[in-house]
Amino acid sequence: MKYAVAALAAASATVLTAPTASAQPAKPRSHLDGRVCLFDAPKAPVHLGHIGWAYRWSQDHGQWDYGATVDPHHGWRKHGSFQQMVKDFRNSHDAEGYFSYRCKDTLAADQRDANGVVNRINGKDYNLMVNNCLTKSIQIIKAYDESGGLNGLPDGHWTAPNFYYTETLDRAGWERLVHLH
Repeated sequence: MKYAVAALAAASATVLTAPTASAQPAKPRSHLDGRVCLFDAPKAPVHLGHIGWAYRWSQDHGQWDYGATVDPHHGWRKHGSFQQMVKDFRNSHDAEGYFSYRCKDTLAADQRDANGVVNRINGKDYNLMVNNCLTKSIQIIKAYDESGGLNGLPDGHWTAPNFYYTETLDRAGWERLVHLH
């Protein structure tokens, strides 16, 4: 019995070695690095809704890029704190005003890719059914989440922004909406 216990102890022992100087520790994924939000202006056009977008620069940075594509010729973008972002959307007159927002944490935060998408698409090539405020917002937040966690979101084509904002985001596990007023 004494030998069986010693053999079991030897078999379960872990050998610890010091890491080499060139070893890079893997970035832990036990926490979520990114965060995105969508803002809803439910009254326009014709109560179908209008969507604005936002993404956080990094968990520690506390700064956000945010904006919206308002129509075929106009898109806007700003940078600021979370409080400034909420204030800007609350005070915006886009599409008769934003009323609420919803957010979701992401495993990754690639503001460089998201910036590239914003620069390429915001306020350009607008089509009410397949290339609008909603579809552009979805493209931006998907580019931001390099982990692919948001890739399961539908592209928003042929979907009313209000329906997407309530029903689709509910099914995708987004946080409950927060009223701006």
